[in-house]
Amino acid sequence: MTYNDIVLNYINDYPFDEPIFVEDIKKYVKDNIGDKIHLNKVFKNINVLLNRLTKKKKIYLYIRGIYYKPTTGIFGVRGLDTDKVICKKYLEDNGNVKGYFSGAVLFNALGYFNQSSFSYNLSAIICISAALGDLPLQ
Repeated sequence: MTYNDIVLNYINDYPFDEPIFVEDIKKYVKDNIGDKIHLNKVFKNINVLLNRLTKKKKIYLYIRGIYYKPTTGIFGVRGLDTDKVICKKYLEDNGNVKGYFSGAVLFNALGYFNQSSFSYNLSAIICISAALGDLPLQ
């Protein structure tokens, strides 16, 4: 199985209207490819393949490094929801919580504010022992 087949299988199995990150594709290819010697060349070719799929309109580019398979509505191709990208990139990692909204967005979601914020405030959850390299605290 070539890397083209691996990437196409990954994209075909991916659900519609969900962000597809290039890092996830590269990780998937690295885990499933037999020849691990030429990975840098394969990773460059993955970007070329994604550009070709974008030109054929099989996937769409959201921003650099993020693609998606769109659904078509009555007004044409639907865009990707920004909240899905933020949640998948910064707040969740395979079901594990790695961050949360804070500030005005959080208070608005809880019903304390009536005004909505133009910017998102995100906070990250960091494991102290992992950040310190398992050093004993004094």
